Amino acid sequence: MPLALSRSLRGRLLLMVFLVAASLAVLAGLLVWQAYKNERDAVYRELGNTARATAALVEQRVANMEALLAGIVAAGELERDDIEAFAIRAREATKPGRRWFVVSTPDGQQLINTRAPAGSPLPLVPFAPDAFEVVTSGRTYVSDLIFGPVVKRPVVFVSVGLPAGPHPRYFLSLAASPEELAEGTFVSSAPKGYVFGVIDRNGIILARSASAESFVGRAPSPEVAAAVRIGRETFLRSRTLEGIDVLGAVVPVPRIGWSIAAGAPQAALQTSARRLIATGLLTCLVILVAATGVAWWISRSALRDVDALLADTRKIAAGEDLLPSGTALAETSAIAASLRETHRRLREQLQERLQAEAALFAAKAELEQKVAERTASLTELLGQMEEFNYGVSHDLRGPLRSMIGFSRVVLEDHGAALDPEAKDHLQRVVSSGERMSQMIEDLLALSRVSREQLVLGPVDLGPLVRDCVRGHPVLADQARRIEIIDPLPSVLGHPSPIQQAMINLLVNALKFVRPGVEPRIRVFAEPRGGFFRVVVEDNGIGIDPAHHGRLFKVFERLQPSRRFAGTGIGLSIVRRAVERLGGRVGVESDGQSGSRFWMELRPAAEPPVV
Repeated sequence: MPLALSRSLRGRLLLMVFLVAASLAVLAGLLVWQAYKNERDAVYRELGNTARATAALVEQRVANMEALLAGIVAAGELERDDIEAFAIRAREATKPGRRWFVVSTPDGQQLINTRAPAGSPLPLVPFAPDAFEVVTSGRTYVSDLIFGPVVKRPVVFVSVGLPAGPHPRYFLSLAASPEELAEGTFVSSAPKGYVFGVIDRNGIILARSASAESFVGRAPSPEVAAAVRIGRETFLRSRTLEGIDVLGAVVPVPRIGWSIAAGAPQAALQTSARRLIATGLLTCLVILVAATGVAWWISRSALRDVDALLADTRKIAAGEDLLPSGTALAETSAIAASLRETHRRLREQLQERLQAEAALFAAKAELEQKVAERTASLTELLGQMEEFNYGVSHDLRGPLRSMIGFSRVVLEDHGAALDPEAKDHLQRVVSSGERMSQMIEDLLALSRVSREQLVLGPVDLGPLVRDCVRGHPVLADQARRIEIIDPLPSVLGHPSPIQQAMINLLVNALKFVRPGVEPRIRVFAEPRGGFFRVVVEDNGIGIDPAHHGRLFKVFERLQPSRRFAGTGIGLSIVRRAVERLGGRVGVESDGQSGSRFWMELRPAAEPPVV
């Protein structure tokens, strides 16, 4: 029964309905999860923003205390050791209020405490080592939460040394209760159930927006304590000291070293998620019921029309005439109407197709002929251009040799009669002529590389590279600085262009080094993606990665000619030679510690290409 149902139109429609419903359920689940995640992230963002705002307010409250401390210091009574006058001013400055001044000696003996009645005995409260270090360095110290022996409750204070410097006579502190510090600090517009707290450097709750009388002076939850130790903005799940599950944010107060913890109850977020899940499930159920009814209705109409079409096809097979048949669906009605003309249209389409194929074959032949004619014409023009360039470059060498030769004759035979400026001008002519001659030589080499007819075959790179070093005068003189690392592979190519490319890379590697640095060159090969990569590695001046794309273009020079001689054609010859062999070229350099020029050639096992 399940197999028969799956092979019927009705069964497949029902299967489609269930698949659509399942897909909708998955989509609804994903949407619910994404909505929950978005709402959770929004709560985290709100907590982070509120915690940062609270941190700014806490910093401002501490800054106000520092400003009040600086203001009373400016009066100068303590600098003049006028303790009584300072006590009068300090009591006036803090009355009424929840802040008070304390003057102590460096060993911690309190001399003045405006919270205690005048003349009452005052305790010895030694300063913590970190407080002593900060104050004696001339900075302002902000304390963590401590127990105040005079007020008999937790307090915080801000302290400075007088006079400022490593040997103060007095420690002046402005103390405040946690309530004073927290007043106006926590965001009053936060939603109901949000909890905020200030945590000091020792991981102790210094102030709290809810149940402060119960939890100030205690450690926060383990999750919050761990986030405070991390010392950076952190988002987490936690449970408050009252036992409420919350989403939390911990934000440091950078200048002071305290932290702000903010929490939002998870219950509201979970209630919203449950409401979304219920809505999604109800929607999926409604869609499933509606889709099942529609599928059943469509299947009844479709099956009736299919039966009518089967009857029409039997009549066609029997050669009977077709009568108009009543069908419920527009699509099956169109099929029934088209059956009457099927045979005639098939014959017409077959004839049209044969004619179209004949026309396409003729057009293809004509197009191939035109492409061949254009290719031959372009090849001829390219050959003429290369011959022209070769001829012009060749003919320019004669006048240049004469110019250079006569200039040298004048310098050698009549140099004594010339003034320094004339000698310099002639020397410039010789140098420019030599550069032009070298440029023509390079252009001729580029033309030879471009025009030479190549029949590719196996080329053993080991002997070839060593022949390049021995046979080139510049390379032979510097052979001890060139290290050839065996084995070098056999590649598919032609000796002439490979030799030209290798010589140019080696000469460049010797030339482009910093003054006073001995060139060191390594030549080695490594397989790379179906090719052999032949690398010329040097310890030269390096090449800025921003200029790598320009190196292999004609006449591109990155260094001025007065520093390094050259025509800007050598690397173009390398690129053209390697590309004619079906290979690739490139460079690797960080612009500081040398370069790795490479050319990639196919292995010799590949069939030769003309």
